[in-house]
Amino acid sequence: EKVNDGNQVVPTVLVKAESGTEAVMTNPSLAQVKLALQG
Repeated sequence: EKVNDGNQVVPTVLVKAESGTEAVMTNPSLAQVKLALQG
């Protein structure tokens, strides 16, 4: 918060799998993103 004047940014990731399903993750870990990209 000190770096960006108090703004809290939460990364949101949208993953579209080849099967057509979508996954929306808020502040995911790297492992969660990798797993979603595999499926």
